[in-house]
Amino acid sequence: MPKEEHTRQAQIYLWGLEKYFNGQFPLNGAIIYYENRDTLDHVSYEVPPDPDGIAELMERVQKMLDQLDGESLTDRLSPRRSLGHRYCPYLEICEPGQRAMEWQAKQPRDLPDEVLANMIANDHCQEGRGKDDRKEAEERATLARRAGAGTGVGMRR
Repeated sequence: MPKEEHTRQAQIYLWGLEKYFNGQFPLNGAIIYYENRDTLDHVSYEVPPDPDGIAELMERVQKMLDQLDGESLTDRLSPRRSLGHRYCPYLEICEPGQRAMEWQAKQPRDLPDEVLANMIANDHCQEGRGKDDRKEAEERATLARRAGAGTGVGMRR
């Protein structure tokens, strides 16, 4: 299954093309494509238009705009798990966004086991490495975890 945010993004594209190009591009849906950059394994998903879902989203956007006009935005309309806060031009003045970013910074970041195993294996396979270097490799893996390596948002998997 595609990530919810990718499906929502595809729905917004479909909605925008219909609304602003008045049906000049007749579309039956969108395609979300994920590719593993290391193995080139890939999978795609068809996303049909969801008029009810986009109507709910546009209603939510309108509520956010109305609250911003009133110079207030409730936490309910600003989910703390959203990675969008990081890119918001209003983060400096948005208390819910700031609280969300503080909450996100406290969350653990995990590297997939396969990535961690490959990091350690690659480190130990180099000539001249010994068992004592395992601790150093694990420390680098811990730092990478804290930095969020191996995670990301986008259309790739």
